Amino acid sequence: MAFDKKGSLKLKKGQKYPVGFSGVNVYTEIFRRIKKDNKKKLIYMEEKKLPGQYTANFHYDSSVSEAYLEDIIKTLSDFFGLVSVNQNTYVFGNPKNKTLQYKINFILKEKAGGNITAMQEKGTTVVFNRVLRDRDKGSKFRSAEDILNDPKTKKQLDDVFKKAPTKLVNWVHTYYEQQKQFLKYFESDKWDEFVYEGNDFVTFFQAQIKNVARSLDPLIPVGDYTTWNPSDIWAAYDLPTIQKEIKKNLTPKTQNLVELNSLLVKLFEERKLIGISLKLIGPGRQAHLVFRNDNPKNMTIGKIERYEMRDIKFKLDNIWEKPDKGAATVYADYGQHFGINFTRAGNNISYSSQVKNTSAQGGNAPVGMVIKLMNNYVPGNNYSNTQSDYPASFEDFCNKSDKKFKLEDFKKMYKIVQPHFSGGAPDFEEFAKIGGVLDRSFGDGDAKKARDGRVKLMFLNFFSNAFQIKNPTKQKEFWTDLLYLGMKVGKDFAPHVKIGEKSS
Repeated sequence: MAFDKKGSLKLKKGQKYPVGFSGVNVYTEIFRRIKKDNKKKLIYMEEKKLPGQYTANFHYDSSVSEAYLEDIIKTLSDFFGLVSVNQNTYVFGNPKNKTLQYKINFILKEKAGGNITAMQEKGTTVVFNRVLRDRDKGSKFRSAEDILNDPKTKKQLDDVFKKAPTKLVNWVHTYYEQQKQFLKYFESDKWDEFVYEGNDFVTFFQAQIKNVARSLDPLIPVGDYTTWNPSDIWAAYDLPTIQKEIKKNLTPKTQNLVELNSLLVKLFEERKLIGISLKLIGPGRQAHLVFRNDNPKNMTIGKIERYEMRDIKFKLDNIWEKPDKGAATVYADYGQHFGINFTRAGNNISYSSQVKNTSAQGGNAPVGMVIKLMNNYVPGNNYSNTQSDYPASFEDFCNKSDKKFKLEDFKKMYKIVQPHFSGGAPDFEEFAKIGGVLDRSFGDGDAKKARDGRVKLMFLNFFSNAFQIKNPTKQKEFWTDLLYLGMKVGKDFAPHVKIGEKSS
């Protein structure tokens, strides 16, 4: 390999370098760049050894510009080749051999003041431990004020929120409602502590899930913890025994997700292990506890099952409107209770489920599972959530390029989606003309702005495929399944209880 005088890799035309053993060449190039640009205090690399693929987490401070990150990504792509992009995860190297690839997760470091989400969840464990273990039997908190007036609880919560003390008052009502609902179902002195740090079950499963696959033939890994399990905290009876039993089944016996979920359902039914998904409860609102995925009945939601296609309303006008307001969000509204927000996440699209009339957000559908769903329902599906398949600029859009999609492809997509606009939408030629909506969305040579134009084209690609499902029954199944993916409901997800805001 050749290097220039500054110590950087020197690239010949048409040449790509190997990532090197354990990705050493990629890692070296990043470290050289960070050191040269005096970014060592703002960026650090955390290498993660995973079977079959070398991985690293690239942690960066919020002061690091996206343009700087994109320039690093471009350099790595030029040197080693870009295999795939999934939201903020990039894979470089040989597209035909995973052992010759290097995966990098770009992660924004928590801002000063601490991780608010972690504080909120740890605060729940403080309150639950008090009502289940420390206080007199049957003595629960009768109000939010009751929590703050309990000296021991207040001291522990103050310690949890010491980096953001003003946030505690916003969550006390939620804690009161959470413990009230939980104790209706699980009040007992047999529960072990809701461990949050150390040997907590979230950390335990984050490590163990790497040994589990959704399918063995072909091999399809589960992915990370959040694509499988929405539980924020866990409650257990006889914690060491439970962990031992799960490890015994996971390694090496349990190699597929069906077996793991079956084990968790068994423990769930025996009330030995309960995963809990926590949601914000708004002021004056009540909490509601629901069981998910522990039996066939709880793998569906009655309100969703009753929807017909006429109940699902699409709001897609932001594709052709608001060129100067970023990529904007488009929507699918499911009656009065649910919805999906399609919006830009980094360089790609996220699919965020919404429970309407509540203070909490729903979850995001795993990208890989969305694409699999489309493959199952859309004949000849060509949807891609990979930014490198799309034009990098308006000029690239207009000219012949080596991208997966060309101008004529987008013209066909637009024609399919146009009938679903509310009215007043321009034809494709107007939408795609110089100085038009798409041109202004891409911006003029601004890499950050260009993402907005590219995501509008991703929207066209997604919906033009989805709208090709013509059978009414299949249409309903597709849009229902997509909503379930975001809500982590179904056989592919872990059993859990959700404590969220009562919606009606």
